[in-house]
Amino acid sequence: MLAEMLTNLRQSLYKNNVSIKSRIGFDNLSDSNDVSIIIPAHNEKENLFPLAKLLQSNLSKLNSTYEIIFIDDGSDDGTITLLNELFRANTLQHMKIVQLRKHFGQASALQTGFNLSNGKIIVTMDADLQCHPQDIQRFLEKIHDGYDLVIGWRTQVPTVRALGSHLFNRLARFLLKVDIRDINCGFRAFQRTVARKTHFYGGWHRLFPALAAKQGAHYTSSEDPVDLTTAQKCSHGVQCS
Repeated sequence: MLAEMLTNLRQSLYKNNVSIKSRIGFDNLSDSNDVSIIIPAHNEKENLFPLAKLLQSNLSKLNSTYEIIFIDDGSDDGTITLLNELFRANTLQHMKIVQLRKHFGQASALQTGFNLSNGKIIVTMDADLQCHPQDIQRFLEKIHDGYDLVIGWRTQVPTVRALGSHLFNRLARFLLKVDIRDINCGFRAFQRTVARKTHFYGGWHRLFPALAAKQGAHYTSSEDPVDLTTAQKCSHGVQCS
């Protein structure tokens, strides 16, 4: 009962604090898809066009219906302008855009995406080009094998960030008693039922895999390292994936 009360309180606070400025592509709210891909973006203008090309070339091979939801998290570099241009040019099929009124942070951006998505399976990834969309298919195969949650495992993180990430993962594994290689990796796929049980706020989105596992989710870390590409920048903080 107490846990339910706290969850309701957090959801109430979230609804009061996060404000959506605009939405594009949500014309038919009755549609449902097999997969929803949620991509928060804060000042990622330089990365969006190559990311859209990679997504289009890889997702077109899926034997699943899908939607791609970009969440512009209060960018001031023209991110929303370029997203709108990509949408109008149909560069990326099944694309949807949400613009937040200000920078609320990655957790709130992800939660907004969850609330507006309709996929049975949810994939999250950052817009900074560090993870390659070609790995989405492999993640979905793991889900179809019976897992509730698939977490990427980064093995090519730059040295300084690798040390911080290693310490974070060791501490989280020790405190939360879960055996997940890379808890902090933002490249994940999971059943919608898993997302319903967890509400993101503050920096808790980083611990989502551990929290889901503690609630009984059947999880796996991708044993093949996710393909880290050369990123332009990392705009959601030093720990972002």
